[in-house]
Amino acid sequence: MTDKVQYGLDNMKHHANSKLVPPGSDGFTFGRHVFTRPGVSQSLINHEAVHVAQYAQNGIPKFLAVYLCDFLKNLVKYRNFDKAYRNIRYEKEAYDIT
Repeated sequence: MTDKVQYGLDNMKHHANSKLVPPGSDGFTFGRHVFTRPGVSQSLINHEAVHVAQYAQNGIPKFLAVYLCDFLKNLVKYRNFDKAYRNIRYEKEAYDIT
């Protein structure tokens, strides 16, 4: 387990069975808060833990600005929602680690 995953697991506030999770998603992270649907895998929780570490490292404003800018730039480049999402730098790191 990497340091980022461990840091995230140690510092996250996990809101399981959250009704805040949008349709088509199994979970999301905001700051140290991780919101998931029921029965998600440990792999997804580890992925979200990496985002907790990224938020801590960059701060909420910078994380959100970079995330949104990457997504919009990628959407123009790839013209595909999934490719745009998968090529956000924070998502790439989280998928690579987990």
